[in-house]
Amino acid sequence: MLKIEIWEILDQLEQNGFDAYAVGGCVRDSLLGINPKDWDITTNARPEQIKYIFPNTFDTGIRFGTVCVKWNNSVVEITTFRGEKEYENHRKPMEVYFTDNLQEDLKRRDFTVNALCADKEGHIIDLFGGREDLKNGIIRAIGNPNERFFEDALRMLRALRFACRLDFVIEPDTYHAITKNAYLLKSISAERIRAELDEIVLFDKGIRLLSDSDLYSIIFEAQPVRFNETVYKQLPLELKYRYAYLLQSAPSGMISKLKFDRRTAAFLKNVLQYQDTPLHDALSLQRMYLKIGKDALECIVLLQQDENLLSLYRSCRFLTVGHLAINGKDILFIAPQKRSKVLTHLVEKVFLKELDNTRPELLRYINNLDIT
Repeated sequence: MLKIEIWEILDQLEQNGFDAYAVGGCVRDSLLGINPKDWDITTNARPEQIKYIFPNTFDTGIRFGTVCVKWNNSVVEITTFRGEKEYENHRKPMEVYFTDNLQEDLKRRDFTVNALCADKEGHIIDLFGGREDLKNGIIRAIGNPNERFFEDALRMLRALRFACRLDFVIEPDTYHAITKNAYLLKSISAERIRAELDEIVLFDKGIRLLSDSDLYSIIFEAQPVRFNETVYKQLPLELKYRYAYLLQSAPSGMISKLKFDRRTAAFLKNVLQYQDTPLHDALSLQRMYLKIGKDALECIVLLQQDENLLSLYRSCRFLTVGHLAINGKDILFIAPQKRSKVLTHLVEKVFLKELDNTRPELLRYINNLDIT
């Protein structure tokens, strides 16, 4: 079950008189037959003792008892057993203290399936029923879910993320607590919320959970979009398309609030601005293509849920100015402020097959064009 490097680190800690276990997601994933991306170790050794045992270390969260150990080309986080007192802003503990009690360390964690430990021999330590929940596909908060979410509101989104990623269900009391405490997300930074959403919105299940649990209304400041599985499955599996679906009814300021990168923000602004624009024929599609680009146009067509429009869109061979057999240098005799309009007009004529896209034909047409 354990990687050889993990076994060796646990063995080193034990040889120096300390308890040590692999813990959390790496144990959960191993039991599910998933290869863990990262391995975490918990121990009653204090940070300074960890650094003494393992000379090749660096600090990442020393205040919280975490030391990174470099071992055989691997980097492993080792954290001292700890307890926490009082949380501030529903996100982080105001005080952390070290303890020799494994149970005290595990009970502060979020969900039962993430509180599993394994010793170096692979024996599982399960103090909260996580293995049974893993077997039954259940995400369950440790202890009182209202308390867990009041301590750290982001745990509510993590519940959805794990439910989506593992295809588990959220235990009823835990789910009810999410709905009850959804408002606490107002105190969490947009960056942290976005990081969790990025993992959730790629799943149909994630959209349903967001909408049904009131989290959507809190995050996007709007009534949830009515989930249409057919449309959602037609959207490309890219975050920008999934967010376009989610943001259909959200206020325009939500794009900047969620701090998307510049290209994604531009895409979303185009989709939301033009999503209700009538697109009734090939020319209207071509004009919108020139205005907002292929990706945004495709997204709008899919969101409009019109099979005839979708069929028309897929039959079109859209053009840009770059497809023309001439370019701006060929029309330098035209006033600069009118060149773009002339080229766009030519694109439409070629698109409608009213002109052949050859240099002589286009130049002849321009010479006879009234551009006053």
